Amino acid sequence: MSWMHSGSHRKLENEVQRLVKDVLQAEDFDVQHLEAFSVRRSLRDLDRDNSGNNIIFPDDWIETDVTIDIPTKSREEGPTAYTIPGFHYRPLLEVIRAAFTDVQAGAFHLSPFKRLWKDPLDDKQERIYDELYSSDAWLEAQDDVQKLPKDPGCSLERVIAGLMFFSDATHLANFGTAKAWPLYLYFGNLTKYARTLPQSGACHLVGFFPSLPDRVKDVLSGLSGISKTGMTSLHTHCRRELFQACWDILLDEDFIRAYRHGFVLKCADGVLRRVFPRIFTYSADYPEK
Repeated sequence: MSWMHSGSHRKLENEVQRLVKDVLQAEDFDVQHLEAFSVRRSLRDLDRDNSGNNIIFPDDWIETDVTIDIPTKSREEGPTAYTIPGFHYRPLLEVIRAAFTDVQAGAFHLSPFKRLWKDPLDDKQERIYDELYSSDAWLEAQDDVQKLPKDPGCSLERVIAGLMFFSDATHLANFGTAKAWPLYLYFGNLTKYARTLPQSGACHLVGFFPSLPDRVKDVLSGLSGISKTGMTSLHTHCRRELFQACWDILLDEDFIRAYRHGFVLKCADGVLRRVFPRIFTYSADYPEK
């Protein structure tokens, strides 16, 4: 516990528990394996590993292939299926569960409200827009959730998990996969004054979007009747399709079911609630460009 509360403030309670259970108490853990260990050297080795074979993802991560359709001018043959390997991601519901049971969730705002400021001189009131949970969008979403049909026998409080996604291709230098895009998730339930602190630990890594491999150009060049200009447009189309296909995987059946019906979760305060995930913002670059 002394290690947890010293140094960086980014060591979350769940992560420390996972360090003890999954690493220190693992049957194959041997302290001698850490002799002469250097974080900087290990990161440098990963940066030099172009194959990606030395990158090991945690057990709660999933690796899958993404298949897109490349359109052709042939009505008889139809589109050509092309598979891109190496999409690593965490199921969104698992990320939400981890965040809502973490000690930081004790500061989550689960009930939206309007913030008003009253002028002490003339008693005039003005609406203040400062947080996601005090916005009209959240208030409307909360109202819609309350109007949904109740599940049989369920009288739990209904709350919203305010999802704020962010992805940018400029954050991968230390991982050695410069052609992938990391996807991050913030929760609007947490005030921006805590959420945006560099050491808050409020940023959750969700996945890495794979890039379109260079060998796809061989497939495109093999298509008949495609001009040079059309080749560029088709390449852009494939990038866009890959991006959309990755999101189709992320927004799986479990997430859609939770979006429509919510899912029961024991929150950080020990109270059972029915949580409805809602996507409010997505700040991103455009990988299809």
